[in-house]
Amino acid sequence: EGFWTAQIPWGNLTFDAYRVGIWEEPTARKALLDSLLLGLVVGTIGIVTAAIVSHFVVRTGGRFGRVVDGAIKFPATLSHIVIAVGFVLALGGKPFNLAGTVLILMLAYLALYFPQTAVATDNAVAQVGRELPEASRVGGAGEGRTFRRVYFPLMKAGLAAGWAVLFVRCVGDLTASSIL
Repeated sequence: EGFWTAQIPWGNLTFDAYRVGIWEEPTARKALLDSLLLGLVVGTIGIVTAAIVSHFVVRTGGRFGRVVDGAIKFPATLSHIVIAVGFVLALGGKPFNLAGTVLILMLAYLALYFPQTAVATDNAVAQVGRELPEASRVGGAGEGRTFRRVYFPLMKAGLAAGWAVLFVRCVGDLTASSIL
């Protein structure tokens, strides 16, 4: 049966290829576990950093805040291949010698997907409004306590969604990882 047919042999359709490819092939299993670990680390670092930056941008406002916001969203305008090649050229050789390491992948993923993460955290920060943080400051809370007790609890759902998007994008990336 080396041809397409309308008669599908349903009994021949199994998940054996997945079982063998993921659980019995050590190289594929290691690649899958490395991708999951990289997604967890990049997702966590990226969402925490983006939340802090988004909070800073909203808090400072003005021209400087807009410049920072534009700078962190700029990589979204570039091709993933261009960014990956840039990372290889900048960090692959001397003095860093990061070519072929997990660190260069992590840095590239942060650069590639930070704009989408920043959009998610911008929306999460915007949901909080200005009244509750102002009330917290009037009550004597400092910036760190206001972030921990007011911003973070109200931003949790948006941060979780942003983390999930970043995790899925990192785990599923093939373009940058094949170049790096």
